[in-house]
Order: sequence, then C-alpha cells, then structure tokens
Amino acid sequence: MESFSGEQSDRACGCPLVNCERVVAAVAEHAGRVLATRRQDGVHLAGRWEVHGGKIGAGESHPDALRREIIEELNSDVIVHDLVLETTHAYPDRTVTLFFYRCDLLGVATPMI
Repeated sequence: MESFSGEQSDRACGCPLVNCERVVAAVAEHAGRVLATRRQDGVHLAGRWEVHGGKIGAGESHPDALRREIIEELNSDVIVHDLVLETTHAYPDRTVTLFFYRCDLLGVATPMI
C-alpha cells in the first residue's frame, strides 16, 4: 500500500470560511481492532470514543498534520495511506470537516496526554 503525500486546500473541504475546523484522524487497525481513546473530562464531547488525530495547521498538509498529532498524542509515528472518509458535521457553534486516513502505526503507542 502506498503512502499518501497529497494536500487538501481549505476550500476543498467544503467548510464555510468562518468557524470551521479541519481535522485529520488516523484509522489504525491491528488484529481486527482500531486504535481509539476516550475524550478527557472537561472537553467537547467528553467521555466519547474517538480515533487519534487533530486540527490541521495553516499551510500544513493532511499527512504532516496527522503525523504531528500522533507523535504528540502517542509518542509514535505513522505511515499515512489512503483517505477512507471525509465528512462534515455542523455543531451549534462551529462546523468540523473530518478527514479519516488509513494508517500504519510505527512502534508502540505510549499515551502522552
């Protein structure tokens, strides 16, 4: 499987330009399981399960953002493969476009948060 090296622009995600967040997420599977975590208390959607990832920085490619987030959260790196799903959700205070990428985790994940 080849790694993904492309970039998505702000306008390509379908978000309005105001109150829009672009987020990348890793779909890392191993032995029939997907790596996931529970959101911390005191944050938006606390206690819910989610896959690892985070906001895309200005000028940052999707793979670079995903690698940065996984290093920050799990002290590990990933190989980013194909886009699995792109979806947009409108909350009362913001719109979030999520880009889910199939990934291979390199090494052992160590939660850093």
